[in-house]
Amino acid sequence: MQAWEERIYDKEEAREEGFSEGMCIRTISLVKRNLSKGVSVLDIAQFMGETEDSVEKIADMIRCHPEADEAELYRLLYPSEEE
Repeated sequence: MQAWEERIYDKEEAREEGFSEGMCIRTISLVKRNLSKGVSVLDIAQFMGETEDSVEKIADMIRCHPEADEAELYRLLYPSEEE
C-alpha cells in the first residue's frame, strides 16, 4: 500500500470512529434525559431499539457519575485501549 492510500484509509477510519463516538454520545444523552424524566430503563430500551442490558449499563454509569457530561460518560463506558 502506498503512503497516500494509507492516509486515505486512516482518514476514513477516523471518520467512522468519530461517527460511532457521536452516535454513542447521542445515545447516552437520550438515556440521561429520559432517566431524569423518570422513564424506566425498559421503556427507554424499547423506545430506542436497544437491549435493556446496554441501557442499564449506561444508566448505572449515569447514576454513579451524576455530574459527568455525555463525553465524560462515553470515556468512562468505553475507555480507549491507549490509556
